[in-house]
Amino acid sequence: GHAAVLTKAKTIDQEVFLVAAQTLAQMQPLEEVKRGRLFPPFSQIKGVSAHIMAAVCEHMAASGAGIRPEGCSSAEGWRRHALQRMWHPDVANDVRIPEHIMSRL
Repeated sequence: GHAAVLTKAKTIDQEVFLVAAQTLAQMQPLEEVKRGRLFPPFSQIKGVSAHIMAAVCEHMAASGAGIRPEGCSSAEGWRRHALQRMWHPDVANDVRIPEHIMSRL
């Protein structure tokens, strides 16, 4: 979803889901899989999400389904781009809704 927004993709092909699944599968070391831990710890969710999003964004841009913003010519560039555009609760809590709008809610 967010990768489509970041790349301004008009369509999402089936291969996107394979790219996301393969990226997630490659993130967990074999030793952890042997212990029955198929996914990275939830405490790493933001980094894991950014890593997957970067791979999906790269796929969308490379396939022509989306655009490649400036600074996103590498996996690290995409990861930084994704992290900068993720929702952060500490920032969201500082958002003040103007009183004239609050009065209508």
